Amino acid sequence: MPDIRGWPLGFYTDLVTPFKGGALDLEGFERLLEMQREQGVSGVVVCGLAGEATSLTPSERSDLVSTAVCRVGRELRVIAGVGTHCTRSSIEQAQQAAALGAHALLVVLPYYSKPTMQGVACHVTAIRDAVDLPILVADAPARTGIRASQGLLSELAWMKGIVGLVDYGADLGRLAEHQLTEPSLLPQLCGNDIAALPFAASGGGGAVSLAGNIAPRLLVSRHHALCAPNPVAAVRLNQNILPLLMALEREHPIAAVKFALSRTLGISPELRLPLVPLEPASARAVLGALQNLEVTHPRRKVA
Repeated sequence: MPDIRGWPLGFYTDLVTPFKGGALDLEGFERLLEMQREQGVSGVVVCGLAGEATSLTPSERSDLVSTAVCRVGRELRVIAGVGTHCTRSSIEQAQQAAALGAHALLVVLPYYSKPTMQGVACHVTAIRDAVDLPILVADAPARTGIRASQGLLSELAWMKGIVGLVDYGADLGRLAEHQLTEPSLLPQLCGNDIAALPFAASGGGGAVSLAGNIAPRLLVSRHHALCAPNPVAAVRLNQNILPLLMALEREHPIAAVKFALSRTLGISPELRLPLVPLEPASARAVLGALQNLEVTHPRRKVA
């Protein structure tokens, strides 16, 4: 079990899910896990927003979580992404992750059904009551169609078992308001790589990063500089990584990250529909950013 002092503050990579020929590429996933372990991240999110989770079968989710726990679970925190528009199926995913040895859950707010904040609170409470794992709540309004209110954050802050919020929308105004009223009760992590610097300056406590799939060491260094605090070093590191972060956002960021990993780690860029590969112009932008950073990793096989 990894050290959980200071939980949940830290830098976590929201891992993509490698595919090959329509199936999971577990060998590629193990290479990705090993690279994360070597480059100093606090933990990894498996089957999260970056992992094309809605296209995974229960068996595939099981294989990914169990592989992560077995490969890096002694050194890194393994956080299983769970949650659907249905509370019952969300509980099933949570119980599966707990049985496989995940250290925590990242619970996305219900999508499509667009419940009230009371419904969201009941949804999270039901999942919390079904498993004995710490829970991070994922607020991703661009994907779910709902946004956690300040009132819901206050309720979550006092809810046993809820250890933090991951804000994929990087709402600085809401963060500042929360810091004034309940600064230490619900740590907030940034799920938006481009906004991580101002989010940390406004009181954020860490990051859940898509770009961490590609350049974890550089992003971990930025995180440490922000925590020191060493703002000069943080800004310098941010300027170095910003061209890559901008290139990843030109089209679909998951497609862009998988394309980058195909060049740096030898992992297939394969996606599952409805996601499609990058257009050539976006691919060139990603390549240019990678070359400027000189991001490469050994394409070794994992024993």
